Amino acid sequence: RKLVVKFILPTDVILADKFAADANTKTTSVEEIPDGWMGLDNGPESTKMIQKELEECKTIIWNGPMGVFEFEKFAAGTNDVAKTLAECTGKGAITII
Repeated sequence: RKLVVKFILPTDVILADKFAADANTKTTSVEEIPDGWMGLDNGPESTKMIQKELEECKTIIWNGPMGVFEFEKFAAGTNDVAKTLAECTGKGAITII
């Protein structure tokens, strides 16, 4: 039997100019991260895409947070995906965190 495994990677990210809760932020594609900036969370389009992909999964292995969820500015991707995982699990998916 052949198993189909799909790795889901972000296409846009929330950027920060420093690793801090009060960092300046902006959203860009993963291909356009400027020098001196770092990606600290999924962008909104990536989060929507990940949520849509997860809806059809029967088994989900989540290897950790999407972003630096300890900082509120970078927690949305993690929180939104966690809520989706809870919904999927409630519908019968096997979720491993």
